[in-house]
Amino acid sequence: MIAIPLFVAIVLAGLIFLGTKSIFTKPIAKIYGFLFLIISATGLWLFVDYWNVVTDFQKLKSWPTTEAKIISSVVMGKRAFHPEIVYEFTVGEKTIRDTTDMEVPGFGTKANRLLVAEYNVEKFSTGKTMIIYYDPANPESSFLKPHASYTIYLLLSCGWVVFGIGAYFLIVTGYSNRK
Repeated sequence: MIAIPLFVAIVLAGLIFLGTKSIFTKPIAKIYGFLFLIISATGLWLFVDYWNVVTDFQKLKSWPTTEAKIISSVVMGKRAFHPEIVYEFTVGEKTIRDTTDMEVPGFGTKANRLLVAEYNVEKFSTGKTMIIYYDPANPESSFLKPHASYTIYLLLSCGWVVFGIGAYFLIVTGYSNRK
């Protein structure tokens, strides 16, 4: 995991930069500079951390596939509706049962979440078959769709935005306090 060492390196480099004779001449500018440095580093950490998650999901596409039979498919929840699809598949001599919620996002209107859940339950109804990806080293770990959820992409975008805002204000604070 590269995100944590990267975060620490940026903060340490920023502290050294802020502590030297730099463009941050006023004490308040050093405080703001440090604050914006932390914001930038946090945004970069978020981005790198969730980028690693996205690339890990890309690796899942190389996993073997097999056919799975849907055992049950129902809409769950009272407010945050989501499908619960239970399926079985066989790897070698072993039959494995797993569950997916199709990684349906928990945001949106109540009616929209219900429509999405009902659509997925109808599409993957009991008795149908579907293709799943499974980990050859640990077949109990399986995925219907080997891609990151909407939430991962949202957090990836947030990391990039937070980094940009912190970096912008770090630069503005530094240049506005030059002699």
